[in-house]
Amino acid sequence: AATAAATSAGRSGVVVVGKGKPRIAKIKIKPKPKPDPIPTNSTASIVTITTTQIRKAAKNPKQKNNNNNLLHIPSAIERSKIYNETAIAIARKESTCLPSNGSRPWQCQVIVKDSLGASSDVDTTWTSPACATTHFQAGKKKAETTGGGAKAKTKKYPPLFRWFRNKIELAALPHFLQMIDVVDVNCGKLKKIRVVQEEIDEQMDDSKATDLEERKVTTLSTLAWEDINHAVPEIERRWVSPDQAIFRSRTAMLEHVEVLLERDTLVDRILHGCGRRGDMLRPVKATRSKALEAGHYRFLRDGLWVIGQENDWLIERLEENFTNAVEMKTQNMKKIVGKVGRRKDDDKAMEEDDEHLLEEKLKNSRVEILKGKQWGLTEEQTLLCYNAVMDQYEKVMITVKARALYHELEDGFDVFRERGRGRFDMQLPVFDTPEYDFLTDLKRAAWMEVVKTILGDDATLVHKGAFLSMPGSETQVYHQDGVHLTTKYQRPCHAINVFIPLVELTGKNGPTEFCLGTHMLGYEYYTKDMVEIPEVLAGTPVMFDYRLGHRGLRNTTAQCRPVIYLTYTSASNEFRDSVNFSSKRYRKLGDLIEKPMSREERALKRMRESG
Repeated sequence: AATAAATSAGRSGVVVVGKGKPRIAKIKIKPKPKPDPIPTNSTASIVTITTTQIRKAAKNPKQKNNNNNLLHIPSAIERSKIYNETAIAIARKESTCLPSNGSRPWQCQVIVKDSLGASSDVDTTWTSPACATTHFQAGKKKAETTGGGAKAKTKKYPPLFRWFRNKIELAALPHFLQMIDVVDVNCGKLKKIRVVQEEIDEQMDDSKATDLEERKVTTLSTLAWEDINHAVPEIERRWVSPDQAIFRSRTAMLEHVEVLLERDTLVDRILHGCGRRGDMLRPVKATRSKALEAGHYRFLRDGLWVIGQENDWLIERLEENFTNAVEMKTQNMKKIVGKVGRRKDDDKAMEEDDEHLLEEKLKNSRVEILKGKQWGLTEEQTLLCYNAVMDQYEKVMITVKARALYHELEDGFDVFRERGRGRFDMQLPVFDTPEYDFLTDLKRAAWMEVVKTILGDDATLVHKGAFLSMPGSETQVYHQDGVHLTTKYQRPCHAINVFIPLVELTGKNGPTEFCLGTHMLGYEYYTKDMVEIPEVLAGTPVMFDYRLGHRGLRNTTAQCRPVIYLTYTSASNEFRDSVNFSSKRYRKLGDLIEKPMSREERALKRMRESG
């Protein structure tokens, strides 16, 4: 099962990190409730209902109907309409019985048809990803089929129907719903976001496909299911996973469920410090390989990789333990004072000494966690880049002022252009010099191990520059840097952006807000409950899928917020971004005017020349 799961994951463009076979999380299927015993020798009348009667009943839904009769509908058109509702009910039950991944549910494309020409034609994938419809139509003959079959061809009459809540539905629907297995899982601190599922529920509220648990097997449904003269419709299924992989059989689908659960379990443990059952783990630093593996799985699911994210929960846990220890010391000291009657000055001094020792211990633990900073810039490299960016900005603005190019600045220059009010995209020729090989060299850059994990060993740098968010800059419009290379199916990540802030990011100086999961087809729109705003230290890379939706937030501080950006793609990809990276459509600014020296600098220069 593990090998098959890894194979199916590979076909969908998902790369499994690590050597050997992946460890599979065992899933459990909830036992099905036993149906009520059906009385022997039960019978029911079969009544033929015409199109006119169906339409009349639809206009008067409060009209009482005989719920003890089975219905025969000769019209293939009317049966097809009912099959649409049947397909929606089965698809929703399939979706709710499988665990979501990154708040995205499993979806199921269902077609219900009989041997006499009636068939459903509704799209039962609620987010309607293009890949589901396209692939389903292309190979629907290979989709898993239940019901009907060879025996159905020998039956002369179409399936039977029944009244349910004053509407007509397929009488055998409870039997099809009962055949669907419910996966029972408990995999820890999964995302507590069910936005997509809530939207689905809202869409289904007005449909008779709701309240699936009320579709219990009854005497009437069993008679329709076992009738020897009336066929049972065929049900074709095609499953669409949260990561947009297509599965034609239930076995392959369940194997992929196991793979996704195992990935979520690893992400919970390494990045959130949470066990399989939701219990909090001991604060132990993850190994480099485990941090790489968990970060990759998180990137595949959410489209975002924050370097050092595996250490955040460790520091939070230590700070929480420190706060609890201080409170406990304070309470114990109060008890001692009450019993012994020690002077308050002594008590205060002892409390301060204990708190100082705890703070020192917390500081040492934090240093130990952050020691050997991996995949990021050092403090010296960060300062060097900061000075280069700010110097280049000053030179550009001095040149614009000296040449009176204020109007041209609105349209942008080849090395400097505005990306919204108070936001500038700037090119730095100095980054091409050997002094900055730690940024551009594919062998020296500290984060290339992560980049190659995402894009492969042939990852290459295609663009670089710096973003500046000036004081008072406004929030950007939500956007994606690039679209999907094709909308027919979900392709693996073809390009990534690496943001490296040169100052510490806070909630006030204009950090970047990412909408998780928007790199997936059908989920591109902004959802407030899915946003994440990384607040990281200077020199810490933040990587995201080129298709991930994001926006820069407003800068309410008095300082500029510079960020270096690097765009990577795979050499085998035919990726070109002529919109963001084209300099031909911008005016050339020419040679920049050097920053004029201050009075002190001129005096120092004269002293050197005279000496």
